[in-house]
Amino acid sequence: NAPPVIEDGAIVAAPEDSEYLIGLDLDTGALVWSLHHVELSKRLGNLERNAIRRLVGVIGNRVYLEGTRMACFQATGSLRRAAPSHVAWFHPDRSRMSNHAIGGWPVLTRDRVYVPGGNRITILETRSGRQIEEAFDLPSNANGNLLVGEDALFTLSAHRIMGWFEWKTMVSRAREAVRKNPDTPGPVRDLALVLMQAGA
Repeated sequence: NAPPVIEDGAIVAAPEDSEYLIGLDLDTGALVWSLHHVELSKRLGNLERNAIRRLVGVIGNRVYLEGTRMACFQATGSLRRAAPSHVAWFHPDRSRMSNHAIGGWPVLTRDRVYVPGGNRITILETRSGRQIEEAFDLPSNANGNLLVGEDALFTLSAHRIMGWFEWKTMVSRAREAVRKNPDTPGPVRDLALVLMQAGA
């Protein structure tokens, strides 16, 4: 399972050998709250045992979990004092659940959740769960864990690493760095490298 996350004075964990999402006080190690996976699944209107099974991450008082659904639960106040028992959002909606199963490990950033499913990655907004970009298809040999970098997305397996890049954004950023520092060789070199890699 995913490692514990420290946020706002709390340790949030979903241990592999437990069916509970738990919150511990960072200073004392005392158990502050616990939520059974079945109870979390019921709050999504889903009685499947695996509707929620893995901790994806924590931002503020919001906890991101996944299973056959990607979901965000929110606490009233700090996670150091209260369980994230309120459903902020979940994806996909109930009408699409019958033929949808999330595969692989989602990746959480401050503003996006990258959710792999089969040979497709869906990108959601962390705050609302809204799909903010069209899901994009991956080649059949691009299986593996996701790694998200600045303007880049990678899949990593035991045999290969594959990457996709936001070339327009990277070129624009490099051009802006040259504009701000026209007499500095570093930004000029970086722009040349990006242009070469982008095939521009």
